[in-house]
Amino acid sequence: LPEKYSGTQSYTSDKQDYGIISRDELVEALMDNGMENRQVLSKVMNTLSSQSCLIVDMGENSEHTRIMSNMWQATEHFFAEMNSETKDKVVIPEMGLAEGAGSKFAVIGYREYDDGDMQFLETRLERGPNGKLLPKEIENVIGSEHAQNVEQSTRMMTNIGRDVIRIVTAASLEEDFVEVSKKRISDTETDNDDDEEYQPQSISGLSFLDESKFEPTKEESVEQVTSQAETLGRQRASHAAFSLVRDLVDDGMQISEDEEFMNMSPHRLCRYTSHKTNPKNKRPAEEIFGAHTDTSFVTIVPVAAVSGFETTVDDDGRWIRPEYMARLAWEAERRSKGLDTELNENDLAPPWHCRYVLVLPGEMMQLISRDYVQTCVHRVVAVTGGKSRLSAPVLLRCRPSAKLNVKRYFGGQNQDDDEGGESGTDCGVILRQADGMTMGDIHDALQG
Repeated sequence: LPEKYSGTQSYTSDKQDYGIISRDELVEALMDNGMENRQVLSKVMNTLSSQSCLIVDMGENSEHTRIMSNMWQATEHFFAEMNSETKDKVVIPEMGLAEGAGSKFAVIGYREYDDGDMQFLETRLERGPNGKLLPKEIENVIGSEHAQNVEQSTRMMTNIGRDVIRIVTAASLEEDFVEVSKKRISDTETDNDDDEEYQPQSISGLSFLDESKFEPTKEESVEQVTSQAETLGRQRASHAAFSLVRDLVDDGMQISEDEEFMNMSPHRLCRYTSHKTNPKNKRPAEEIFGAHTDTSFVTIVPVAAVSGFETTVDDDGRWIRPEYMARLAWEAERRSKGLDTELNENDLAPPWHCRYVLVLPGEMMQLISRDYVQTCVHRVVAVTGGKSRLSAPVLLRCRPSAKLNVKRYFGGQNQDDDEGGESGTDCGVILRQADGMTMGDIHDALQG
């Protein structure tokens, strides 16, 4: 990583910090001057580097937390119906190809594995600002109000994911774009020495910003030019990142007439249970969903009432539990206010965990960040014979028909030869190979 993002510890402040960032910080990260807030950007990058996922705090009594609480109630209601004595009367489509999502790997519907130890409902939204939850039969199971709560939570988590993708993309582009701006400013000054009629050329050359107001002169100091180049570079990085998220990330909105009618980004409702018993195995928990990565830009995982989600950032196989870190942060806040920390899930309304979500980088994020951020390896463990774990992640994926344009989003920084230059990395090579491909084809290639 560049030096300014090379910290091995998560961002710290005057109080104990568990790699947690507030929702408000993400919302306000893009400043009025067109640049990302440097403190927020550094906090996001350092945290993703040190613990491979970001914990977002939506606030104790915020509207976002209320939405998440309602989503959990809908999830509980669904799985209660699917595990009731009358479950045979529940009509829900079996998981199969999601025709209209734009990928042969996109699925929708319900399925059970391992004799019911793993249960999944893959939902999606119809495209558009008021798109309904699919499969539509879910409304017959949980009711229209619960279905609307799931829809609302899908959009809310999608917006959180969009902000994180934009911030990471801007961070990965800043250094290159600042250097390009410095070089082009230097070139304009050199050319201007012998040409009194000289008119400064566009600094970006990428149609990202109108830079006509920047006209460096001979009298300007090196410091002034460097400062203005850094400002332009950071603005261009933010603008490129904003464009990439708008064009390539499938948030369910329609940006072209020929787009698929179904959102490519699923909201997956899950239930994990461990019924296995082995007298020779004294471990209190077992891996129920093995270590894997996601072919998403990011996966947004709401912190659950029953923990069991684990991530790893070490080659030695050590695992960390970010949900436990969220709990520690919540308890620290309670103690600072002189409040009780020994509370059960239902002692608060909404429950404590409803205010937190985890944001995990996926394979698409590693690709578009050019390895600045690594994809998060994660798994699910369950207490043997314990309470079932519910989960409800949103996998924020690509717009299948959108095309990757390296020059538009990365400023042509990946046009160097494979040998030499920062773009001579594996991720840079992959970007050049993927240039011009549809995002759907890239997604399917990663899946394969």
